[in-house]
Amino acid sequence: MVLNAVRNLTIFIKHSTSVERRKMKVMGLSEETTEHITFNLANTKVTKTMVAYYRETYNYAIRLKKLPCLLIKSKVKQYIPMELCFIQAGEKMPGKLTSLEMEGLVLLTRDKPSNRRLAIEEMMRKQHGPYDPSNLRLPIPPLSFFQHVLQE
Repeated sequence: MVLNAVRNLTIFIKHSTSVERRKMKVMGLSEETTEHITFNLANTKVTKTMVAYYRETYNYAIRLKKLPCLLIKSKVKQYIPMELCFIQAGEKMPGKLTSLEMEGLVLLTRDKPSNRRLAIEEMMRKQHGPYDPSNLRLPIPPLSFFQHVLQE
């Protein structure tokens, strides 16, 4: 279930200090938890655990050690702890809707458009609607802007 939810998502990494953030594509999940993943450092025979590597290299203590890591699409197996990743803004979830999600959409859209519009307008007219001016508290008074249309 989780594997299907994360597969093919585009993510960014939080711990990276570089100005340019690389997009990464998730291919799957690790079979082991973060605390049990070990790997060899590049060009050396030194074996490190994922937790020790992030603590020593980035001065970051991984808190969610019992979660699997995300497998990133690359030439070699590259795992990233889930807590260091965030989903790209506007990313669409892959796959089909579940039956519960589909049922919710059907219930939402089965009314006639005119009835849905009336329900929205009624909600907007209520005293405590989402855009009720009495609930709006601004740190500064609202500014007024003037428009000027240029003539050709």
